[in-house]
Amino acid sequence: MHYRTFLDRFPERVAASAEALAAAPGGVAFHCAAGRDRTGLVSLLLLSLAGATPEEIAADYALSEERMTPVFTAMGRAEEAARQAAAYRAHATSPYAEMLKVARWFDGAAYLAAAGVPGTTVAALQARATGQARG
Repeated sequence: MHYRTFLDRFPERVAASAEALAAAPGGVAFHCAAGRDRTGLVSLLLLSLAGATPEEIAADYALSEERMTPVFTAMGRAEEAARQAAAYRAHATSPYAEMLKVARWFDGAAYLAAAGVPGTTVAALQARATGQARG
């Protein structure tokens, strides 16, 4: 429920992630502690650059919901999944609905350009996101 706020407040962090992904040789794995929040932001960016629809982006994000209980349990934070589910219920929303709102607003290429990422870097990241040959 905080992605839009993060994207508005910290474009330099998203830009740094994008530049690192675009410049990295070979395959790239990206993750965070639970594989949902920071990973979700990077996934939003890459899927947007690859041309995924907002509905596809939200559906991809929603897949993580069912996997969170075992992840949090393995991390010793079993109550976290229940707390997050309760927060979504309290706001009468869902992970899918929240990501859909953000994905409908978000344009990865325009966002990166506004954050000062050079067009050549955006193009390289788009090529990586779509599996095109890198120049």
